[in-house]
Amino acid sequence: MERIKWWNIELGAEEQEAVSNAIANRNIGQGEITEKFEKAIANFLNVPYAVAVPNGTQALSLAYMALGLKEGDEVIISNRTFVATAHAAMILGAKVRVVDVKENQTIDENLIEDKITNKTKLVVPVHMNGVASNMDKILEIAKKYNLQVIEDACQAFGSKDSKGRYLGTIGRFGCFSLGVAKLLTTGQGGIVTAHNQEDYNLLRRIRNQGVFDVRQERNYGIRAYNFKFNDIQAAIGLVQLKKINQKITHSRELYCSYRDMLQDKINFLNVDIENGEVPIRFIVMTKNNKDLKKYLEAMGIESSFESPSLNCCSHLGIVGKYPKSDIFDQQMLILPSGPNQNLNNIERVGNVLHQWLEEKK
Repeated sequence: MERIKWWNIELGAEEQEAVSNAIANRNIGQGEITEKFEKAIANFLNVPYAVAVPNGTQALSLAYMALGLKEGDEVIISNRTFVATAHAAMILGAKVRVVDVKENQTIDENLIEDKITNKTKLVVPVHMNGVASNMDKILEIAKKYNLQVIEDACQAFGSKDSKGRYLGTIGRFGCFSLGVAKLLTTGQGGIVTAHNQEDYNLLRRIRNQGVFDVRQERNYGIRAYNFKFNDIQAAIGLVQLKKINQKITHSRELYCSYRDMLQDKINFLNVDIENGEVPIRFIVMTKNNKDLKKYLEAMGIESSFESPSLNCCSHLGIVGKYPKSDIFDQQMLILPSGPNQNLNNIERVGNVLHQWLEEKK
């Protein structure tokens, strides 16, 4: 029986043709296809500006740099996130202060104020698995303390909150990942969204060593870096973006298929698909997650653990207790997912999981 991969996303003949055409037309570095891709992303997200970068980590780095994050500053981050959210800040010399999460894996906004000091520069809510953080409350807190908000929407492209707003378009900046294990992929890639021309121009300058055109300009007046994208990946992205509504629909259908099979059988993370959230992964919760993973593996079914909470990354030096995060670290398991995962596979996975549950009785 064919092995079921834990993640399935496809790049087919149309993407191959787009790459071939880009190369044939000498659209290789960051150029007109990248610009077209950025405009298409901005149009889809209903935001004025989007800036493409090599990956989600650099999207966060670019946004942090645009806000002037520096040594000695502090950043408040959800404890449940990929370590890149913290690394991007710490490499700039900032200190990370983390906040525990709620049952839906998003930052507990009621704990944020306890972490604010006179060194706090910004708050970074993380929309894990397409689930919306409470942005209105977070923005209210940020305004009260004169803080900036950057959304880590790396797992939330195409996902909306209950007010119909795309996640990653609500704060000062929004950051997305276009990695392989995302709904929209360019292999590697990232996006930063912005709301005004001044921020957009600053992002573009920081992306390109401080200037818009290194061949025409002589004044490198700000500290910047090379975060440039390229037209080959942008060509893939344009094709993928044409399929995004189909990907969103399929991801919701996959979630519903799992939900219907596993309801009242095993705990899983709820996603509010009726109000616009888009789950990119189906995540179950069990104290026997390691045992379940081995069982699925023996049946030819891949699964995956989720990334550890930040307080579990010893090199970050985070202290304190994070009881809700601990539950996620100890119990999460990702079942086969992805915008091109065959729905027939879900039935097979569900049947095997039912079998495992029966054996556990």
